[in-house]
Amino acid sequence: DYISAACLLLPRARFLAAGGFDPAYEPAYYEDVDLCFRLRAMGHPVWLCPEARVVHIEGASANGDAMAEQQRGAAAEINRHTFIDLWLSGARAPDVAPYPLSGLAVVERARSAVIYTPYALNPGGGERVVLTIAAAMAGDHAVTIVTPHPYSWARLARLGRLFGLDLRGCAMADEAAFLAAPPPDVMIVLGNTLPVQVVGRGRANYYVCQFPFPGGPGGTDMGDYRAIIAYSEYTRAHIFAGLSALQLPAMPIAVTYAPVPQIGRGGVEKKRVILSVGRFFAGEHNKRHDLLIAAFMALRETYDGLVELHLAGSSLPEPAHQAHLLGLRRMAEGHPIVFHVNAPGAALTDLYREASVYWHAAGMGADLLAAPGQAEHFGISIVEAMSAGCVAMAFNAGGPREIITDGVDGFLWSDMDSLVELTTRVLDDDFEDIRTAAATRAADFSPEAFIQRILGVQGQ
Repeated sequence: DYISAACLLLPRARFLAAGGFDPAYEPAYYEDVDLCFRLRAMGHPVWLCPEARVVHIEGASANGDAMAEQQRGAAAEINRHTFIDLWLSGARAPDVAPYPLSGLAVVERARSAVIYTPYALNPGGGERVVLTIAAAMAGDHAVTIVTPHPYSWARLARLGRLFGLDLRGCAMADEAAFLAAPPPDVMIVLGNTLPVQVVGRGRANYYVCQFPFPGGPGGTDMGDYRAIIAYSEYTRAHIFAGLSALQLPAMPIAVTYAPVPQIGRGGVEKKRVILSVGRFFAGEHNKRHDLLIAAFMALRETYDGLVELHLAGSSLPEPAHQAHLLGLRRMAEGHPIVFHVNAPGAALTDLYREASVYWHAAGMGADLLAAPGQAEHFGISIVEAMSAGCVAMAFNAGGPREIITDGVDGFLWSDMDSLVELTTRVLDDDFEDIRTAAATRAADFSPEAFIQRILGVQGQ
């Protein structure tokens, strides 16, 4: 069925045609199994050479360290679930179409643009925003995506495929290459702090601030930036307050709600499924999957065996995040709770279309006066769910207040009891008027609308 990557040989062209190792399995384990399964699905046989002899010291990377060994075991368990969900569950056919990893066709343009992100390129809201900007600008700019992480264009092509973006006209560069190159015409920086930590090197610079967390010592005075781009009015208000608190000069802050693909219902009948989509990560601004699991257990007292909870999202390779995901899985054991870790885009679309109810709990249980950044800054997944006709229920704080009109195109809730009570009502009565209004509202946040707003900011 597969060959361990400890001793695996195949032509480079075939490796690239299959998409290489899937970053869904980072940091390690099952990426070689997945690759071989994809090759077989594409019609390429997998052969064992029985005469070969290989010495592989299993687990040597842990080097006898108990904590490293525990992390290795956690990564293997998480990735085993990911592999089973994709290939062996039978729920959906795996996406095995060849990946376009034959190289990025970078073309010459009269103008240049740099998109800078300090973060790892994993599927998430910030990545969707900056890569949508990159794809839009690639029509008349030579676009380079710069990150301090050592990624290749293969990673970029995979993300483009996941987000439905054509990034073949974009290049990748590390910071050293960027600093050695001539200044670009336009530079767009993604960040989470005030002040911004990156000096704007473009002739025109813009800062996409996801939320103004304290940046610590250093940073730039922001005088080389023309404007700050915020995802929501909630974020804009805190950016304005942050500039004032730091005695930084006032500057334009433009709200450009994040781009959200419009899924549509696709003629799929809704099931008694509750869905929540959000990256699985530890830390103060996590998506509170633990509270959703607890709420579902309370709901089961009424709907035992008649409703399922599905949790979908990307994982991160760092040990703390892997341990957090593993803890959630163990918390959910014995209940009809299904995890979809690093699910392909087609599988997510199916989940949105089948789900009747969408739950979102970011910010629940936090002191939002002391730590406003723990609320949801916007809520891309909420809009995705609404576009697919889900009845969205979001914690009543932050960005979701700007998306949902309570009782018209979704619901805002303030405590666990109200979430369970609202869900009971929707499961008992279909609320078709809410579903229709939700899809209409979601169209206000389409990628096309986002691109027009971004182009308007750059034209100022």
